[in-house]
Amino acid sequence: MSIRVHVQKFGSKLSGMVIPNLGAFMAWGILTAIGVATGSEMLKGFIAPMLNYLLPLLIAFAGGRAVHGYRGGVIGTVATMGAIISSDITMFIGAMIMGPLAAWILKKFDERIDGKIPAGFELLVNNFSIGIIGAGLALFSYV
Repeated sequence: MSIRVHVQKFGSKLSGMVIPNLGAFMAWGILTAIGVATGSEMLKGFIAPMLNYLLPLLIAFAGGRAVHGYRGGVIGTVATMGAIISSDITMFIGAMIMGPLAAWILKKFDERIDGKIPAGFELLVNNFSIGIIGAGLALFSYV
């Protein structure tokens, strides 16, 4: 494959994280425009939290979900929190990296333990694996 094809595939994956959340970006833009234009402190209160937390977490969820379904989205969101709280800038790139990376790590873990969990313990193991791996990756992304 040519470099052009690789770049197009990579760009497609990145846009696949943003496009499903376009409505949230539009809502943020509308609230920002109205808040700045009117000077409303209530509307201005939406701007920073949505930009710093909501939008990157939605991107991380979409990226994680693309790699490993809903569970991938959850762990991608958890792992991205470390990157978000460690920086003063908006972590869109951090979310685009940590979301899919965390989901891929969870996917590989799930493949390794597939068929080795006793009946009745699946829910417990699945949730603890997200919690433990997600916490570790959140700490990793913080550093």
